[in-house]
Amino acid sequence: MIPCGIAIPQTFERSPIDVQLIREFVPKAETLGYESLWVQEQIISDTLILEPVTLLTYAAALSSRARLGTSVLLPVIRNPVQLAKSLASLDQLSKAG
Repeated sequence: MIPCGIAIPQTFERSPIDVQLIREFVPKAETLGYESLWVQEQIISDTLILEPVTLLTYAAALSSRARLGTSVLLPVIRNPVQLAKSLASLDQLSKAG
C-alpha cells in the first residue's frame, strides 16, 4: 500500500473551532489507513486557524500510530529555544501512546 497522509481540520471559516470534529477525525483517519497527519502554519487569515504545534500535540494524544508533521512552519517568527522545547515535548508525547 502506498503511504498516504491527510490534513487535520485546522481552519474553521463559519463556526467556532470544532474540537469534537478533531477528536473524532484523528482516530478515524488511522482506521481508514492514513499513515500521517499534517498541519500547517498560517499567520494571517480571515478565518479561525489553530496553531500547528499545539494542534499536533493534541493529535498525538488522540493517535496511536500515525506520524505527525507540518507542511509549513515559520521558525523565523518564533523564539528558537521555545520552538525547540515545544517540538521536543511533542516528540516525547507522541511516543507515549
